[in-house]
Amino acid sequence: MSPARNTDFESASLRSIERLNPKLLDEVREKLGVDALTPEAMGGEKLESALAKASLRKASKPMFETMAWGEKPSIGRSELEAIVLAIVRPPLLVQGGTFVPPADMVPEVKRIVDGLQRGKIDPVIARTARVELGNVPRIPYVGTCWVIRKLTDTRAIVVTNRHVAQEFARPDGRGAYNFMTLPNFRDYEVNVDFLEEHQGSGARQAPVIKVVFMAGREAADIALLEVEGEELRGLDEIKLSDAKLKTGAPIGVIGYPAYDSRSDPEDVAAYFGDIFDVKRFSFGEVTGVSNTVPEFTHDATTLGGNSGSVVIDRESGEAVGIHF
Repeated sequence: MSPARNTDFESASLRSIERLNPKLLDEVREKLGVDALTPEAMGGEKLESALAKASLRKASKPMFETMAWGEKPSIGRSELEAIVLAIVRPPLLVQGGTFVPPADMVPEVKRIVDGLQRGKIDPVIARTARVELGNVPRIPYVGTCWVIRKLTDTRAIVVTNRHVAQEFARPDGRGAYNFMTLPNFRDYEVNVDFLEEHQGSGARQAPVIKVVFMAGREAADIALLEVEGEELRGLDEIKLSDAKLKTGAPIGVIGYPAYDSRSDPEDVAAYFGDIFDVKRFSFGEVTGVSNTVPEFTHDATTLGGNSGSVVIDRESGEAVGIHF
């Protein structure tokens, strides 16, 4: 007999998983050796044991940049969410232009990963890049971007977040934008690199030649950059989905999670294997769609550095949003 499934999750991410794939939570219970996934039912000793089994240390803060409107879980539930999501939403490293499955997966996660369509996902991986600052000390990169419009064989428009572009550009007051300058009066040198994989070598860089657009503070967190270079040959634009997005839709996020000082350093190291600043593919589901603004929430695992990442429909490979 299976234990009764908990239906009292405060976390939007866990509520979504419980609703859409209860089998996944059954496997988490089995892996952790518990009958119920609530802090109250598990108690302090079992919670600590579950943290150890999940290879996590005690959580002092939420470890995910996943968004849920107004959500402030208690420490106990934050720890529980961290345990479950570490097992069911592992961020996958990208090597050789494709994602690499982790070695230790519960059966349902293995089924999801085995079912990922590389033919749809890998082309998007190739068209996603790291936004780098080539001549700014101690700031190697500031976020993620992706090809949204191809202008010529060697020129393209990439999209990222406004708050990423604000790290190197400012409006000039006349409808255009200027690169910021260093103390020696040289402009910031901004490039996008379509590689930067774990244990990879070389680069596939194209310089940013112009900031085309930066949304205002009250608008969507979006900026458009024009890039040019031979490395853009063969990289077509990522198709934008026109389908109506629904809660439960399978999505993936491609970007460059960075070490994030806003989160507990030991926990972040445990999730990401102490490997940061390289390309990853994270999978999950849509956990909510706003009825008032063009935003949605998801439960794929991300960190700072994922800002500007493409969010795709896993089945079509089309972009459904930009992560911020």
